[in-house]
Amino acid sequence: MRPLTPALAALACACAACVLPTRVEDVVARDGTDLATNVYLPPGEGPFPVLLVRTPYGKGAVAQGFGDLRGEGIALVTQDLRGRGASGGVFDVFLDDGDGDNRDGVDTFAWIADQDWAAGPVMTTGASANGIVQYVQASARPEGLRGMAVTVATPSFPDHAAFPGGAYREELVDGWLDAIGEPDAIDRVKSLAHDPAAWDAVMLSDRYDVVDVPGMHVGGWHDIFAQGTVDAFVGLQGGAEGARGRQKLIMGPWAHGVGATNVGETTFPGRAEDAPNGIDQVERALVGEALGVDLGAGVAFDDVPAVQYYTMGGSDPGDPGNEWRTAEAWPVPSVPVPHHLGAGGLLTSACPAPGTSSWVADPDDPSPTVCGANLGIASGPCDQAEVEERGDVVSFSTAPLDGPLEITGRLRARLAVSLDQPDADLVVRLTDVHPDGRSMLIVDGVARVAMGTGALEPVAPGEVVAVDVDLHSTSIVLAAGHRLRAVLGSSNHPRYAVNRNNGLPRAEQAGGPSNVATVTLHHGPDSWIELPLPVGSPPPPDCR
Repeated sequence: MRPLTPALAALACACAACVLPTRVEDVVARDGTDLATNVYLPPGEGPFPVLLVRTPYGKGAVAQGFGDLRGEGIALVTQDLRGRGASGGVFDVFLDDGDGDNRDGVDTFAWIADQDWAAGPVMTTGASANGIVQYVQASARPEGLRGMAVTVATPSFPDHAAFPGGAYREELVDGWLDAIGEPDAIDRVKSLAHDPAAWDAVMLSDRYDVVDVPGMHVGGWHDIFAQGTVDAFVGLQGGAEGARGRQKLIMGPWAHGVGATNVGETTFPGRAEDAPNGIDQVERALVGEALGVDLGAGVAFDDVPAVQYYTMGGSDPGDPGNEWRTAEAWPVPSVPVPHHLGAGGLLTSACPAPGTSSWVADPDDPSPTVCGANLGIASGPCDQAEVEERGDVVSFSTAPLDGPLEITGRLRARLAVSLDQPDADLVVRLTDVHPDGRSMLIVDGVARVAMGTGALEPVAPGEVVAVDVDLHSTSIVLAAGHRLRAVLGSSNHPRYAVNRNNGLPRAEQAGGPSNVATVTLHHGPDSWIELPLPVGSPPPPDCR
């Protein structure tokens, strides 16, 4: 993870003493729980504007990255989340940080407002879990919030982190909770798989209209929270006055390490600092506006393009793509073109002939995760040959491209399938097939068939159902001579927990039978991959 954003980290000094807290406090939450809090004050009488970081990673550790803010006249406040570090209570995976019975973020803002050293304006910052906290507490509209700088995070923990498409994101959730020493929270998350109301208190994605401050949202196309970053920008950009039209989105070619040029098995030539306005510059402009200080950004926040995004490309000299672009809104204009999954393994915008393709989903022999949007294992674009050579997937490819094919925006799939068991997962991987045979992952997605209606409803044997699979967003140009490929199967482990195809709730899956399922794809107008292609692309035929 990347726990701090670069602009504020650049304010650090080398002296370790510079990040010793001025005072250590306990913020008492409304239920009496003590929230351990460090305060780092500039010299002088104050009062000072405040930068706030609430974290599960240790309030002292995150302060080390910010260093000496005294010369900027900013007070830094860092706090251990409930149940973490020196704070009391039990860590409940952000459920106490939003608009629920406990509102630890709101209570912390109220405490800051009561301190004689605090001037009033508070800005939040942080990445990954520290970014999720920002989105969650903003949903409760804390008094004094003036801006947010969020990196690689999501405004919807259940949709993007825990249960995308109704599947369980095992590698991310289990791996993260084990790594931070909270294994007991794993069962807690699983117990809420089929209880959407339990997550209401943390869902900024349902409450964009309550946020009225500017913000910046930084992510990567191969990051675990790529769609969350895009969704937060879009939702807040069209939200309440004060936030509306005052959000900035920066999307690079990265995985969870923002700024890296080597991602998976690909090296991207465009660096973060090559963007028209880099992350550091945008963040400095936002901090300066939100807190009323001059950090020498060299540009006004409102003059920064609303969207800066990296369009990925091939790895051969002269291949198109691999460049930074700007836009005033997202998504950029495009034409949604369904590409049908036809008999004979053809992926085409032409109307398909009827027919079927089948594969077997064996819970005891799942298809492996090979890179992609992962946290604790290899991530980024990698060759999917290991997956495609298995007998439990089917592939559909375009003919070699006559010219470059740009895909910028949100992708989705609709698959008409039938099962011989109560349930199965549908996994779609989309790849860029190079002339040398490498099949490099672009995006992937998952959907649990029995969760197609949003509630758990096991399907009848042989019933044909249409299932939507969210493939999230990207921006890439495939070079002439390449092919686009869709690889369909029913597992991607350990990214997603193995579905035992028994139709049981997530918390009961492991204790139920393990069923080998046959999944049948029905070719026709209801089985397609929808691509956002450039304006001017030929419109698709009406296949119904």
